[in-house]
Amino acid sequence: MDRYPKYKDSGIMWIGEIPSHWSLMSFKYLWKLKKRKLPTNLRSHGKDLYPYLSANVLRGGKSADLFTSKYDGMFVRPGVLGLLWDGANAGEIFKIKLDGILSSTIVRIELLNELVSMNHQYYLLLFLEPQIKVNTIGMGIPHVDGNYLRVSKLPVPPFHEQTRIAKCLDKTTYQIDSLIEELER
Repeated sequence: MDRYPKYKDSGIMWIGEIPSHWSLMSFKYLWKLKKRKLPTNLRSHGKDLYPYLSANVLRGGKSADLFTSKYDGMFVRPGVLGLLWDGANAGEIFKIKLDGILSSTIVRIELLNELVSMNHQYYLLLFLEPQIKVNTIGMGIPHVDGNYLRVSKLPVPPFHEQTRIAKCLDKTTYQIDSLIEELER
């Protein structure tokens, strides 16, 4: 993508300058977070059950070994975004890739504002992820600082640019993933 003709200071040190026609918006105006408790009836097998989506499962580290009913926890479908709320990697962003019940340590991220495209929001959150991680709180088990997160500001380009940016990032990510798969083979 070409450089923009004019830039402005975002007023946020870690972001720096942004194109002059982009806006800055606080997290709380873009997304809502939903969290549920641990399912009450986790099992190792059974009919009509969905996998329990722990952070390790979402990272692709292993397949689910616990399952529960669709109504025992927060049911999610592919494409939903999640945020690891507590633990060693608190602040990690996930794009869910399968139907299942979300772990109690992960919050579902729901888009509130139509100023952000569904495809672009994942990349926007990945942009914020390092700052969320640096600003975790807690002595024993780190967790996301909800106050910090709510007021965190992000650069929001016009909708048509978001679509172009997301397509470009999707294409590049696909190419990198394909090369990695080929190298692993």
